[in-house]
Amino acid sequence: MTEPVMYMRGFPLLSASVNDGLVEDIKAFLKFDESSIQAVCSELSSEQGFLSGKKFRSALAEMEIAEEQGEVIYRIIRWADKLRRTGFLDNAWRMLQSVTSEDAPDPTFSEDEVAQAKDRILRLFASAPSLERQAKAVELSSATGQRLQEMKLICDLRPVFNKERNQIEGVLPITTIRLVCEGADGLPLSFDAVMSEVDVDQLFEIASYAKQKLASIRELSDRMNLPIPTTQLTTSKGNDVKASE
Repeated sequence: MTEPVMYMRGFPLLSASVNDGLVEDIKAFLKFDESSIQAVCSELSSEQGFLSGKKFRSALAEMEIAEEQGEVIYRIIRWADKLRRTGFLDNAWRMLQSVTSEDAPDPTFSEDEVAQAKDRILRLFASAPSLERQAKAVELSSATGQRLQEMKLICDLRPVFNKERNQIEGVLPITTIRLVCEGADGLPLSFDAVMSEVDVDQLFEIASYAKQKLASIRELSDRMNLPIPTTQLTTSKGNDVKASE
């Protein structure tokens, strides 16, 4: 007998976002010189348009700070930005004050250390409106419909039997399109539809029109100097779709 499956809708538990790796990153973050934080704030303030994760890492790599420091800042900003977008960031500060371990039952971070980390992170955010614009673009990309996860066109033959069902008198070509989308709860939703050969021709024609429209939109973007943010809706096949995080 198949085991029953239970799942919960909604946001992940906040406690899952405060792990050992994050604790170590914040410990290192608190030891950075203030000059390094100011340098990152200055670099971010000069960034125009949308600051995707990939672009953010590239900007940090070009700065005159240690590579390890840049990686720590990148991971902390990603963590804080996700919580900020889901409205859990204020709760995260309180949770950091209660982090303990088996070897050290006392809180890992003091109230002053949490306040210092909070101040630095919020200053980084304030210096980079491009991060906020990117967050809005990512939210918009996920709020405009169910995200397509998979699309397949399956072509096969259906036999046409005689009356006695002992001889195949012909074959019928069948095309099935299968779409798998990500539902509101993160679970896949699938839909199948049978297509005629005419339907397949129309699908090809519609797709070619969509390509032409997208090219025109990108030309308009260049002409009006309006940048296109990097999200899962705008990356090409083979690109890093996680660059928007």
